[in-house]
Amino acid sequence: MGQGGRPLTGPIRIVPPVDPTLLSLALPALSLSSLVAAGGLYALTRRYTARAWRELAQAEQDFALRLRAARIRPAQREESDPAVAWQGFRKFRVTRKVVEDQKRETASFYLTPLDGRRLPPYPPGAYLNLRVEIPEVGTETRSYSISGGFTPEYYRLSIKRVPGWTDSSGKEIPPGKVSNFVHDHVHEGSVVDVSAPNHCPHFVLDMESDAPVVLLGGGVGITPMICMWEEVVTRQPTRPVWLFYGVRGSAELMDAADEISALHSMLRQVGDDQRLWLCFSRVKPELDEAGKVIGLAGGESENDLHLCEQSRQQLVVGQQPRVVHHYGRVSIKDWIWDVLPPNFRDTAHFYTCGPGPFMKAIRVDCLAKGVPERRIHFEEFGADSHDALTDVVDTACEVVFSRGGRSKSAAWEGWRRDLQRLAKANEISIRGHCGVGACGECETPILSGRVQHTRDPLPYEPSPGCCLPCVAVPHPDCERLELQA
Repeated sequence: MGQGGRPLTGPIRIVPPVDPTLLSLALPALSLSSLVAAGGLYALTRRYTARAWRELAQAEQDFALRLRAARIRPAQREESDPAVAWQGFRKFRVTRKVVEDQKRETASFYLTPLDGRRLPPYPPGAYLNLRVEIPEVGTETRSYSISGGFTPEYYRLSIKRVPGWTDSSGKEIPPGKVSNFVHDHVHEGSVVDVSAPNHCPHFVLDMESDAPVVLLGGGVGITPMICMWEEVVTRQPTRPVWLFYGVRGSAELMDAADEISALHSMLRQVGDDQRLWLCFSRVKPELDEAGKVIGLAGGESENDLHLCEQSRQQLVVGQQPRVVHHYGRVSIKDWIWDVLPPNFRDTAHFYTCGPGPFMKAIRVDCLAKGVPERRIHFEEFGADSHDALTDVVDTACEVVFSRGGRSKSAAWEGWRRDLQRLAKANEISIRGHCGVGACGECETPILSGRVQHTRDPLPYEPSPGCCLPCVAVPHPDCERLELQA
């Protein structure tokens, strides 16, 4: 029973002993919360400028990240050197910026810590949170996959510029704020804020295993695949790994910077047990009446056609080139399953990253071929990719957002996909930038009712009695849900 004899609501949770580290982190925030609750800051808040509110929000975010780092999963702690790991954000200088493709849409940023200390290692598939201050916008944070094997001197991020576009309903989607800012305004010598490496539990390459690995990257989804590839060929050179890199044409390949480009580095590393397939979706086969390939069409250059035809002829006569240029999309169902070595089908682990529909097709095709879920790993980046991998949850539920003695009620609408977007539609702000349950910034207390998360396992484990609204929906049995937001 609660105070006053009222029954407790929500799930019953066992509260673990309080970690002294967490307590030391929480005390400043508790003091501030007490003053606000007592009304001691009321007069001041009316005089706060927009900048002051942004600074307060940033302090809140820093505290959340320190709290998260303090209770990070044990497996993640073991992978970091306690002498050099850090909490919150750390200052890094961009020591090299490399434009990777002919279209100038993707750039790699080499980040070196200002304090000069060695960097902690990370598992292949890890990501960083990058924080920048954008004029007239404010502080923005985004998560980006680390795009290279580990080195203690620097981390590398490869970021694609996100243009504005119009969706199928005619809605104008604005350009990516952070991606365009770093392309246009972050250069060699610039200083940015970077979090310690983190990772999703199900999207980590097991470096203790010798099982074959199949990596499938679509567009900029190749970035975590480059990291996995480099780690395997460096630390496990005899481990079989096949990488399928899908782009529309060669102008999108990360090879425009010649010898220092990401792709050139990978090409130098291809060994007897590795295969690298470069797949051009705009190159199409021309068939005769009998269905035999008599030529190729499309592509972005004559070189695309020449390389694809050369590889095709090598495969026809039984050769096994280490680097293959292929026409067509990356597809398990249509052709990849047939070219994989037979032992891969029973033992290989499949890792995929790219647009949502791309990853969904890979997962569906793998399951159809009998690959168990435990050997299928995918990395979601952004709400769009998460939406493509999950179903709409329709249920009759009243959702109440409460804060500071005020509340706002909204009916759950399944097509909104998650509670964070429902809140936004009702002009309620919930922090968070990843949209896939990875950053933990949107963690919100559940005052009553139940939720279910649409991602399992969660990359970030919320505190007892809390949820991650960006990947949470009302539980089907819940008629009324109240969140502290």
